[in-house]
Amino acid sequence: PFSIFSSRNTRNITSALGHVDGRSLRKEDSQSSQYGDQPGGSMMDSPGSPAGWDQMQQSNQSGISRTQSGLALNKRMVKSMDAFLVENQSQSVKVAARSLRDQGLEGTRKSMHKSHASLKQRKKINKYIGMVPTAPVRDQPVGSAGDRVNLRFRYKLTNLRRKVISERDGTSKVVRFNESRMAKFGWLTVLQGTVFAKPSAPFIWIQLLSLILLAMLSFAISYLASKYCYTIVSWRDYDHEDLTQVWEVLDEFKVVADTAQVLTTLVSFLLGLYVTKTVDIWWNIRHELLQGVLNTIDSMCARLSVYFPGNTKEDEEAKETILRYGVLSVKLLFKDAREVDSWNIRDRKRLGCDNLSDLIDEGLLHSHEKELLKDCPSRAQVVWVWIASLFTKWCLDGRLPNPLENQNTILEECNVARNNIAMILARVNTQYPMSYSHLVISMVKVLLIIQALVAGYIFTLSVWTGYYYWMCTQIVYLIIWTIFHQAMIDIKEHITNPFRDNPTDFSEMIQAARTLNTCRAFFKAGKAPPYARKMGCNPAALPPQLIVRQIISSRLRKRQPHGTPMVSPGGKHPDPQSPGDSFHSPPLDSAGGASASGATAAGPLQPTWSNMSGVTKKKYLDTSTFRDYKE
Repeated sequence: PFSIFSSRNTRNITSALGHVDGRSLRKEDSQSSQYGDQPGGSMMDSPGSPAGWDQMQQSNQSGISRTQSGLALNKRMVKSMDAFLVENQSQSVKVAARSLRDQGLEGTRKSMHKSHASLKQRKKINKYIGMVPTAPVRDQPVGSAGDRVNLRFRYKLTNLRRKVISERDGTSKVVRFNESRMAKFGWLTVLQGTVFAKPSAPFIWIQLLSLILLAMLSFAISYLASKYCYTIVSWRDYDHEDLTQVWEVLDEFKVVADTAQVLTTLVSFLLGLYVTKTVDIWWNIRHELLQGVLNTIDSMCARLSVYFPGNTKEDEEAKETILRYGVLSVKLLFKDAREVDSWNIRDRKRLGCDNLSDLIDEGLLHSHEKELLKDCPSRAQVVWVWIASLFTKWCLDGRLPNPLENQNTILEECNVARNNIAMILARVNTQYPMSYSHLVISMVKVLLIIQALVAGYIFTLSVWTGYYYWMCTQIVYLIIWTIFHQAMIDIKEHITNPFRDNPTDFSEMIQAARTLNTCRAFFKAGKAPPYARKMGCNPAALPPQLIVRQIISSRLRKRQPHGTPMVSPGGKHPDPQSPGDSFHSPPLDSAGGASASGATAAGPLQPTWSNMSGVTKKKYLDTSTFRDYKE
């Protein structure tokens, strides 16, 4: 944004200021960035600090260059910087650029130590540089071209709000706004995401114009009727000095105004209940149900970061698969919820209800998995069956410690997440009774029509009596009441299903990015905990275990002679881990304990894995039964 610098140097400065996610603001000075040597042989400080800006003004060069190795570290960040320069030139940055351009860098260098104005100038520059907009670290865009997962969106930041823009279709959503600035003068500069813009507009303006025209029509009819029609009470001969006529006019005005006032009170009560309950449902969807799904994903990834702390390909694939499936379920939840309010084929195409290619493009879904979800009515919930099944496989393969307990815990968490998704879809599908919604909306529309008719009649009174300020007040009332009541109805309709593509609806892009960044931080922490670096050891990990089952003696069979294959009644080798396998547990007596004599009705004492010798275990592993079972 600074015109006196080249685009590359501007990009370097913007990067050091933390233009996208504030990550550089968290780095230590020694690790924040690497700067090249200046012609004078001095190394400049980071331009994000006041000292850095002071040194930059003292330098004979007009810019600062970052080493090529530093720029090549992250291509996505470089791309984000370029986008930032184009779209995020906030007013504070423009003021700083204009200030530098007006006085000139040369004049600033010469007068820097000679006048108080230069000190004031440096303070002004540092003030505005500190106002460069940023976003949280965990909300940063994920991935770039060639990465396994690439959520193709970018930020558009100002000091008033943060928007995410999809690089695929260009749609944008407001993910955060500055309430402090909004409460002051920011409300004057905001349009997108309000009731004055789409999707509420242009209907709200068309309706307001229609009501004003209706008020004009009411005024014309009442004025002509009072002028050409004979009535007992006529306002044409109104006398301002006659107190009786003055009171009659005021009484007439009060009666007409009270007609709309009674209906306004009733409609306000019904409309308040109508919207308040919907806001409560919206809050429940976001902070209990949807957040419950996100918390489950975080919990599973935190568990995996401890179970699989290694850097092996198998561990990385296991962790990334669960994380990918979790984010995929969130993305599919948005598609399933949007399907509820897709009333025709055009809506389905616009909202992407049936298109899964975007998920493949982002790396969240594979081609063979897409075929499994084809024509699936509950895609977001089915993914949690995949997750539960994958954990079950790991338990059976002996990749997890305490597999039985882990299996029960994971199944419970998957069931909670699936239930939350089902509850979200149930909330979205459940509407108020049609009779109730129709009554509230009809009452609002009738109230607005009556307000327009009353305004037209009061226009007539104002013309005959000369109280023209009544006309102004009625116009103001009509505009305010129309916008307010229609806006309340629109807000209720918008938040009924917050998973659509309205600018203020929930953003699946930011939810996915937060989950990916958070869980990958868990994975990184599991690989290198503080004690491992301090003690020079590997991160702790519980040893994996196979599932061992306890069976009752009545299910045991006689041990066959060594070398004779064990054959089930069906003629096939039995499952060594199924009931009836004599190698997993000793026979039990009638009390449930091991038989003291070492023999039961089923035969002599059967060997278990714990009381086998090493030679016997080796022979067992070499038997055809075990080999056939593994195959």
